[in-house]
Amino acid sequence: MGAKQNEIERLIKRRWHGVNWRCGNQKSYVRKQIKNEFSSFDEFRNHALQCNIKLGDQTHRHCKDTSYFADNVTFVSPEEHLRLSSIEKRKLSTSDVLIVRSMYVDGNSTYKIARQFNVSQTVIWRCVNYVSYRDVVDPETN
Repeated sequence: MGAKQNEIERLIKRRWHGVNWRCGNQKSYVRKQIKNEFSSFDEFRNHALQCNIKLGDQTHRHCKDTSYFADNVTFVSPEEHLRLSSIEKRKLSTSDVLIVRSMYVDGNSTYKIARQFNVSQTVIWRCVNYVSYRDVVDPETN
């Protein structure tokens, strides 16, 4: 086994231990009953290798409200993990963002829009000023 393969093996073990720790200790995981459904470290290791895990990759669940199992787990770069996680945490859908921006252009206050969408005024302000949701572009203007 080469040096790079040894590093990959260590990374997989760290990811395995991280999954197990989160499932047993992180309050939100315990509350949502998120479990590690891999039957063994070997199954997890084989899945990671099949997913072509690279040095530095992080464990990502496609559906954040379900457990760790082969169809729900992939390995992505830290940058991609940050991007995916931020999208998953969004309070507004893409269509909501377009409606919010249109309402704002039509003269509605951020406060009124926030009440209508049941989010904070800050979320709306950040949306209409393109501080957040910058990737959402109106197809009619582009």
